[in-house]
Amino acid sequence: MNSSLKYKEQNRIHRRENALKNQAKIRLEVSKHYGHKCACCGESNINFLTIHHINGRNKDCKEDKYSGVHGWRWLKENNYPPGYQLLCWNCNCSLKNHKKEFCPVHHPEIYNFSLPPKKSHYFRFQQVGFQRRRNEVIMHYGNKCNCCDEKRKDFLTIDHIEQPHKVGIHLYGERLYRYIIRNNFPEGFQVLCWNCNCLKGKLNVKLCYVHHPELYTIKPETILEKEDVI
Repeated sequence: MNSSLKYKEQNRIHRRENALKNQAKIRLEVSKHYGHKCACCGESNINFLTIHHINGRNKDCKEDKYSGVHGWRWLKENNYPPGYQLLCWNCNCSLKNHKKEFCPVHHPEIYNFSLPPKKSHYFRFQQVGFQRRRNEVIMHYGNKCNCCDEKRKDFLTIDHIEQPHKVGIHLYGERLYRYIIRNNFPEGFQVLCWNCNCLKGKLNVKLCYVHHPELYTIKPETILEKEDVI
């Protein structure tokens, strides 16, 4: 092993710590600029916040292809352009494919569900069959978030308690609901709200750190505490 590779290996942990600190700093700066809270419901825990494209993503637009820390960094490097806002994961994911500024749970007045969908891929969210299967699965697994007790169905999703490959198949959305019903509601799944599900991420822990820190031997590196938000 040459000296350069040896140096990188010896300092791998140190470099990772610095990278995470830098990512946290960027998230805090971007969050501060866009209001430090969900523009829809007022959620202020930064661990539950994400960037929302107000007018939807444009697949032909380079900047709209960024996500995660790359998206936060892009916003900072481009002087916080308009067209973006902070939403919590619950509000952001409940928007589905609606190109709206706020979610239908907190701002139903801006929606007109009596109108037919404009694009075909919107239609699956209106289908009776899809909603029936989704409601059946969520009802079976408790009908509320297993972590924070959130009960509003627009905010609920199915979580793989362990990593998807350990369950045996990579599925989500409609295909996941069909799989669960077809296999008689197997173990290994639970209901979580989008906030808890996205914060839990790929950690092999059943519940999220914010509501159940006692389940974690150490604090996840990506978690930001209240004192970090100035």
